[in-house]
Amino acid sequence: MHADAGARRITGTTDTTNAPMAAAFLRGGYQVTKARVVVSAP
Repeated sequence: MHADAGARRITGTTDTTNAPMAAAFLRGGYQVTKARVVVSAP
């Protein structure tokens, strides 16, 4: 859909603990380009 409309870049995000979604991105050819760590007090 987006690629067909001429999008040059398509991004997606997920938590690193969401293994099924991370695996789906990898299967779809997405590359991990950044990782963000959010630290909060308990």
